[in-house]
Amino acid sequence: MEIRYVTHTAIDDRKWDACIRRSVNSRLYAYSWYLNLVCERWDALVDGDYEQVFPLPVRRKAGMAYVYTPPFVQQLGLFSPGHITPGLVHAFLKAIPSQFKVVDLRLNTLNKVSDSWGALLHRNYELSLIGDYERIRSVFSENLRRSLRKAEIAGMERISGLSPAELIRLFRENRGRGISTLGEREYQILERLAHAMMHRGLGQIVAATAGGNRILAGALIAEMPGQSIFLFSATERRENNHGALAWLIDLYLREHAGTQRVFDFEGSDDEGLGRFYAGFGAQETNYPGLRLNRLPLLLRPLPGLFRETVAFRHKLGLP
Repeated sequence: MEIRYVTHTAIDDRKWDACIRRSVNSRLYAYSWYLNLVCERWDALVDGDYEQVFPLPVRRKAGMAYVYTPPFVQQLGLFSPGHITPGLVHAFLKAIPSQFKVVDLRLNTLNKVSDSWGALLHRNYELSLIGDYERIRSVFSENLRRSLRKAEIAGMERISGLSPAELIRLFRENRGRGISTLGEREYQILERLAHAMMHRGLGQIVAATAGGNRILAGALIAEMPGQSIFLFSATERRENNHGALAWLIDLYLREHAGTQRVFDFEGSDDEGLGRFYAGFGAQETNYPGLRLNRLPLLLRPLPGLFRETVAFRHKLGLP
C-alpha cells in the first residue's frame, strides 16, 4: 500500500469517480463533481493508482490550513472496493499531513476507528425497501399512522415541478428563521447542488399540498443505484400541517417498495428527529466524527475558531 497526499489540481477526476463507484461504501458525497460544488477546495489521500481514496476538504483561517466537513455532506472518510479494517482506516488517518492543524471531519459507517482517536459516534437511520409496501408499513409507529390519517383526511396531493429555489424559500421562511448558522452562501450551494443532481438524473424534488397552491412540505431526495438519501426538506410551520412531510416520505416509500434500495434518512443526533425517522421502521446506524487539534499549545483552547458553519448541523444535533 502506498498512500500519498494529492492536491486538488493533481487529482484525476475520472479515476477518482471510478474508485468511488466501485467502493463497498460508495456515497454520493464523495464524487468529484459533488465535492467541487460544496467545497472551495479539496485535496486527497490516494493509495496507488486510485485503489483507495480519502477526500480532504480544505480551508485556511488565521494563516493555518484545516480539514472540515462541508455543508450538505454527512459522511466522507476512506472509500475502498475492498474490506475496510480499522487498521486500514488508522493508516489513512496517520497519513493526513501535519500541515492541517485542525481536522473536523465525519467519516463513514464502514470506517471503524480505535478509541485512541477519540472519535464521537453520530446516528443515522436507514430503511430497507426490499420488502413490499404492506410489510414496510406494518412496522410504522402509532404516531406516524396518526399523522398519515390526518394527511388522508386533508386530501394531501403531490405537487410536481417545484424548483430548488422554491424549496429553499419554503425552508427559509419557516424552519430557517431559527437557524443562524445557515447563510446566503450555504443556500446558494444547495441550489447549485440540487440543479446539478437533477441534471444528472441523480435526484428529484417532491412536494405536497392539501389543496390550492399552498405548499405544505417539500424534499430533495438524492438517488443512486441502491440508495435514496433524504438530503433536504422543508415544511410550512403552522399549527395544522396535516402530517405533510410524513405523507410525502410515505408516498416515496410506497412508490419504491420492493426494490433493491435503502432509504437513508440522513440523521439525526436530535432525539425528536430520531424518533420520527425510527417511526418508519428505520434502523439506527452509526458513523464516527473525528476532531484532531494540532494547534500550537497557546491556541488549542480555541478549536471553535476553525469550526465550520455546516448546513444541517441542527439535523445532526450539533452545536
